[in-house]
This record gives sequence, C-alpha cells and structure tokens, in this order.
Amino acid sequence: MFKPWQVTLFLLVVALGVVGFIFWYYSAPSTGITAEDANTQSAAAPTDANANAQTAAVSAGASTDAALDADLNAADAQLKTVNTDSASVDQSLNDKPVTQTE
Repeated sequence: MFKPWQVTLFLLVVALGVVGFIFWYYSAPSTGITAEDANTQSAAAPTDANANAQTAAVSAGASTDAALDADLNAADAQLKTVNTDSASVDQSLNDKPVTQTE
C-alpha cells in the first residue's frame, strides 16, 4: 500500500514538526503572567488610546513637593476630562426624540 520511503518521509516530517514545536515553545520569552494576572490586568487596562496617553503624563519617579503637585494637577485634569466625557455620554443617552414633519 505505502512504500517504505513514504512512511519514512512521513515520520521524518512529523518528528521535525514535533521538534520544531518544542523548540518554539521553550524558546518563547516568558512574561511571567499567569492566567489570573492576565484577566486582572486586561480588566483594569484603559480601553481608549487617549486614556493611555493621559496615563503616561503622570510620572512615577519624582517625589519632591513640586513634582507631586504637578502629578496631582495632571490627575485632576484627567478626571475633569473623564467627567466631561461622561456628561456627554449621559446627555446622549437621555436625548429626547424630535417630532418628524413631512
């Protein structure tokens, strides 16, 4: 039915595939994130590209009073922006229908 060289070729291809998969699996860089951590991080991550840019504005390294004041001012500005966006969404949800005329 099958010739010996076909069986040998098939087994060689399967063996190379298995070895390649094992090499790929163990050479991939490990992120150290478990499934629970990934779920927590994805739920807490901002979904808006603008939110990502605004989050980067707050520095984490400076600890002087002036730097902390600047960080607080930046956080306040971000909260005001979110509040404005939230008010716009609320207004659009409470929109009243307009009567149509012909």
